[in-house]
Order: sequence, then structure tokens, then C-alpha cells
Amino acid sequence: MLSAASPANAAATPTATKAVDWLEGQMTANGHKLVSGFTDQDNHFQTFDDAGLTIDGLLAIASAGRAADAEAQATATWVAGNIDDYVTGQDPGKSLYAGALGKAIVFTLVYDKDTNSIDGHDLEADLRGRMQPNGHFTDKATDFQTGDPADYSNGIGDALDVLALAGTDNGAPAASVNYLLLQQCPNGGFREALGDTKCTDDTKASADATSFALMALGVVDEASAVDAAIDAGVGYLDGAQGSNGAFKAATNDSANSTGLASSVLRGYGDAPRANKGAGFVKTLQLTSGDNNGAILGDKESYDDAVANGLDAQGKTLAARATSQAVLALGLPMYPLIGEAAPVEPSTTIALSSNSVPTGGTVTVTGNGFASGEKVKVTVASDPVVVGEPVAGDSGVASQSFVLPASVGAGSHTVTLLGETSGVTISAPLTVTAAQTASTTTSTTVKPSIVRTGSDTTDQAQIAVGLVATGAALLLATRRRRIIYPFQK
Repeated sequence: MLSAASPANAAATPTATKAVDWLEGQMTANGHKLVSGFTDQDNHFQTFDDAGLTIDGLLAIASAGRAADAEAQATATWVAGNIDDYVTGQDPGKSLYAGALGKAIVFTLVYDKDTNSIDGHDLEADLRGRMQPNGHFTDKATDFQTGDPADYSNGIGDALDVLALAGTDNGAPAASVNYLLLQQCPNGGFREALGDTKCTDDTKASADATSFALMALGVVDEASAVDAAIDAGVGYLDGAQGSNGAFKAATNDSANSTGLASSVLRGYGDAPRANKGAGFVKTLQLTSGDNNGAILGDKESYDDAVANGLDAQGKTLAARATSQAVLALGLPMYPLIGEAAPVEPSTTIALSSNSVPTGGTVTVTGNGFASGEKVKVTVASDPVVVGEPVAGDSGVASQSFVLPASVGAGSHTVTLLGETSGVTISAPLTVTAAQTASTTTSTTVKPSIVRTGSDTTDQAQIAVGLVATGAALLLATRRRRIIYPFQK
């Protein structure tokens, strides 16, 4: 199981940690679970136990490297004992919901539960039994009003089903992957309202459906069609992000949508846009009071919480937002739980020394660039370009260089500029009087990026340090296209 003292947990950022702490506090207060609510006909707010929301919260906690926390374990025990109610909609023997089955399987993989025997269910068999010949996972359900057979499945649930089965020994069926690919629209986005023919209407695409689809496609067996779909999907998310860093659900800027999309973009190497999403989510996080760390779903809810606090209803809504929005704060997306350490969701820069003699050697390292982009390194007062390293897959660029003779003693600035992302970060540098000239030559240092499938000694040691037995999604052989940042 994941250790609470694992490297992934140690790297958790303060903003993410506060959000996770608040989530765990809500679980404790509600008897080791999260609750949702509704206003009844007498205008009274009523709550009910919500296993689906509770799983979302548990996945967020695991993403932060804290699956071993006592509260997370107690809550996972509650979920394990309520799987039947969740996947059947409290209609055992009659109903079975495909999306719930997929989410439940992901939960069992992350929290080391028995996928094939839990609360009276073989979840894998249940889900495979809901797959139709064309690859569509359908619900076995009844329309509440007419009593007729009904199917409420959607693109998010379908993607979760593919992701879930990819983590089992038999993998995701090829038909299910092909059906998921049919949901991709010409603009690269995926639709939520499923169809049996290829999507031709860009207006049907949504950020949420696209985020989950990209999680699933990143862990299935490699194929050119899948690779092309991933590229187009990432491109869609790039274009869907607002200037404030937000992604929309319907027409409103949404903390949930932004959290999911940002974690996916980071997983595919687009740190600048992921960081931008984190910036938006931070504007919706409470920073003081009893609910310090909670994230609200939108600006209106945040303003109300600041002015009036969170009542019972507000806490249920904040739990729903926080469980997904917190992923933007440097946490890995679901397929990388237990393998990718949380990172600081912002740009950083460091110099090997802040004081160097004239003609001395400096190493500058910056984080937050786009994967594979050139990064221009300059030293000013009078700008002198001293290198153009290429950022690694994690968005890290590093360059060692000898200070040119034209950079005299005094105060200067080292600046990194991303050629395509426009990310600019600087650090002060003091140049002292000349000493013995350095003969060190300029070199480019590339960071170590952990990729699934690598068998190098260093990377194997890193993987062992991050993944404890049975705790992570078991997708090691199917994660060849997903990359993620890890700092040694």
C-alpha cells in the first residue's frame, strides 16, 4: 500500500495539502464518507451518503500520495462495504450501472481491494458483461417514470470503463477502445452524449469527456489511431482553456473541469497550461477559517463562501468541487496515481550559485515549460544569449554555461524564455571580480524523466520508491505515451 511517508506524499504542495486535509475532515465528520444533498418539498436540506463522490475524494487523496492515511483507509472500508448499493443504484438484482462499475474498479485498483470479489460483486465480470458487440458499455436500468428499460451511460462513464479494464490482467477490449474513438469530434474533443457513429458535430465536445477519454487512451495498447486521437484531444484542451486558465462546464468556468483537464495536460507534458489552470483553481480556494483549503466550484460560490461561510449545503458542494479541482494543484491524473509525485504547479528557477566570478560557470534550471520546446537563456543588464537548451518531457530545462567576458562585475539577471509557451522566469545573479579563468565548456543537461517501460537502473529505483505493492493502478505495460514530471 502507499506509504504516508512516500516520496509522492513528501512532495505534496501546501495548497493541495490543505485541500486534502479539508476533504479528510469532511469524511471524518460524516462517518468516513462524503455526502450529497437536496432540498425537499418543505424547503429543508437533506443529505444522503454518496459513494461516487466519496470515491472521487479518495482518488484525490491517493493522487496526493496519502492513500495510507488513517481516514482514507477508514473511508475506503466504508466504500468497499457499499459497492452493491453504488453499482446497482440500490436496486440489487435488477439494475447495474456501467459508469459506476468503472469508477468502482478504479477505486479497487488504487486502494488494493479485490476487484473480482467485493460486496457480493465480481466488478470486472459485471462490467465486461455490460459491453455490447460494438464496444459500448450500457446500463441495465429501468426508467423511473415509465418502467421501461433505460440506459443512462455517457462519455465520461464510457472512458472510465476503458480506463478501469485497462488496469485488469485482460486489459480493455479493442472494441471498447474503438467505440471510445468514435466519440471524438473533428475539433479533437470528445462528446458526453454517446453515439454509435463517428462524431461530426464540434459543439458536442466537452472538456470533461475529453479529459477522461485522454486518461483512458493513454493506458491502452499503442496504435496509430490512438496516438492521433491523443494528439488531437490534447490540442482541443489547449484551445478550450480560457485566458484565466479555466475550463468550462456548459457555459461556466468550472473548478472541477479545470482540475481534471489540468492534471491531464500535465500528464502529457504541457506544464505551462497545467500551471495556468492551477492559478485559476487557487482563486477559488478558501485560505482561512474553519474551511481553510476547501475549493468552491465557481466564482459565485466562492464569493458567497467568503461572505457567509459554508453551511451544510455549501460543504457538500465544496466537497464535490474539491475532489476534482485539487488535481490542478500539481497532482497526477488517475492513471498515474502512485507513480507520479505531486509537483509545485508553477514555474521555478534555480542557479547553481547566485554569486559567480567573471568568466565563471553557472548552471540554471527552470521548470514549467512545454515539453520539447527550446528555452532561451540570457544574462542581462545588456542581454547576452548564453544557450538554448530543450525542455525535457517534464517541462524542465537546464543549461550550464561560462559567463561571457562582456558580463562584467555587478548585478545581473538570468532569464529563461520558452520559445513556444512564452513562459518567462528570471533569477538575480551577482558577478564578482575576475578570478582564474574557467575552462569549463558549455553543456546541455537533460533531466531524468521516468517513462513506463524503461528498465534502466535509475528509473527502476525511482519506480520502487514511488509505488508500494498493490497501491497503484496496475497499468505499467500500457502507459507508454503518458509522461509526467518527477524531480530527483
